[in-house]
Amino acid sequence: MILCQVEELEREMEEQEVQASVALQEETRKLRVQNQELRHQLVALQVQSPAVQDLNQELNQELNQDLNQDLNQEQQNLKTKLSQLQAELLQVQHLREQEQQRRSRELEEEQRRSRELEEQQRRSRELEEEQRRSRELEEEQRRSRELEEEQRRSRELEEALRLQAQQSSSHISMKQVRGQRSPGWLRATDWFRVT
Repeated sequence: MILCQVEELEREMEEQEVQASVALQEETRKLRVQNQELRHQLVALQVQSPAVQDLNQELNQELNQDLNQDLNQEQQNLKTKLSQLQAELLQVQHLREQEQQRRSRELEEEQRRSRELEEQQRRSRELEEEQRRSRELEEEQRRSRELEEEQRRSRELEEALRLQAQQSSSHISMKQVRGQRSPGWLRATDWFRVT
């Protein structure tokens, strides 16, 4: 918005400068034409008498003086207007610089926010990755504990089976030993069964 106003003001200043220059040229041309017409009139009325020549010279001096005064006044007016335009131009340039600085600050703020957003996204991804790894580690630890528990139970079962096998083997061995040590008793038992 401010930049558009600045550009519009610059265009108006340029148009004013062009208009002032054209006006000065037109005024100068009119004065020159007027001076030329007066000169022609004086030439037409000029005679050889010293009084007329003196009058002619005096009129020429007055015309030149008036012309110089008009030109000086016009130049002074143009200088004044030029000073005003230069002051307005400086103000426009100052406004433009302020607008550029404002845009620069806004751009820097946007870039800062963009960097902060990227940093937050990066941290969020890292946190998610860390959480995922933590869950995987917990899952691996859980599986490891379950495997260890299964191995412990398997060992306990093997040990129980081994003890049971040993007990069974010992029991059988004891029966065999008893059988070998009392054959008479067994035969007597058999005799009673027969009778």
